[in-house]
Amino acid sequence: MKIKKTAVLISLTISPFLYAKSPTTTWDSDVVENYLNPNKGATISRFTNLDNNSRWYSTTRLKSGYVLTQGSKGPGVDNHRFYVQGNLRLRGKTMLTDDIGFFGDFWLQAQENYARTDGETVNDWDGLDEAIKWEQFRFGFEHSQFGALMYGKHSATWSPYVLDFGTQGIYDTQGDAGGKNADKIIYKNHFDNNLFLNASYDLESKIHGFDIGYQTSDIYSFLPDSYGIYFAMHNGQPLIQNGTSIVGNVNPNGKYKSDRAATPFRDRDDLYTYALSGFKQFDRAHRVAAHVSYSKMHDSDTVEKILENNGQALGGVGVSATVAWQKLPTNGRGWNPYFSASYDEFGESFTPEVRYWLAPGSRVWIAHTFNTEAQDFTRIEYQLDF
Repeated sequence: MKIKKTAVLISLTISPFLYAKSPTTTWDSDVVENYLNPNKGATISRFTNLDNNSRWYSTTRLKSGYVLTQGSKGPGVDNHRFYVQGNLRLRGKTMLTDDIGFFGDFWLQAQENYARTDGETVNDWDGLDEAIKWEQFRFGFEHSQFGALMYGKHSATWSPYVLDFGTQGIYDTQGDAGGKNADKIIYKNHFDNNLFLNASYDLESKIHGFDIGYQTSDIYSFLPDSYGIYFAMHNGQPLIQNGTSIVGNVNPNGKYKSDRAATPFRDRDDLYTYALSGFKQFDRAHRVAAHVSYSKMHDSDTVEKILENNGQALGGVGVSATVAWQKLPTNGRGWNPYFSASYDEFGESFTPEVRYWLAPGSRVWIAHTFNTEAQDFTRIEYQLDF
């Protein structure tokens, strides 16, 4: 409880004293990034007034892929999955005063799946009508100095997204198992002197998370020679997916709610997962990132016992670490190789991936993940953003 109070106190009191203009500041918003850039998405003219720095825009994404899981390790099944996915996203901000604006980020996703396991169809194709859901949403008010306060569906912590540029890296970070979960109050501020704060509190489960760091650009900006380093913590259920899903802080008879339907109760609300992470961009050509997490395992837990218990641990899941590298294409076209390597208490994995950008916003890739203690899997995917 003391940790929670300290995190909230830092978020609310540090803001007024850290407003100092930095030459690396290139963002227009802490949440909807460079929303004023006319090249970002399709402008929605009815809600746009550039004279007072108000703009809303939409983007569309089509994605499809094939995933093959094979091998003698792990459950030993031959699993084929094909999916088609459509995404519609609306983002923007309307300025109410010179310093205060209302912002929104609404991401709707529809997906159809077809799957076969050991030669048997387990999910049939039924006409693009399988699942429509909110991938995420955030809306609230943002002050140019004091940051953004919002309600939304998002993750407990932000810094694991340093690895969100390949197919596999983000899965071994011990983020809260609920993933992007609704009913959260979130505070976020990227100060003009490059200090970064993010804090979240789930109104339903009472899970809270906190990030503090230093970044010279937003994680997703790919600004040449930018970098960021972060410390994060949360009291949810740490999750690793290194071929096999392992979830910590699980107690079916516990009294503390979780954000994950499959494991609805936590054993403790004071079991924290800690993480250090960072990224470095080298000009426009290369990007490297790393993430290390730790959650204390329960004295009664062993690797064998957790695996026998369907990957559910009473305590934490120990140490996990991931490093990743990619080479970016020139002018949004050409080859984009990527590698990631992960370690945790349950095994290691290595993923080489090759992407080819047909044009800016249009790319195809193939990746193969080698797991030492679980099945290997191959992904072939295509994505079009417009």
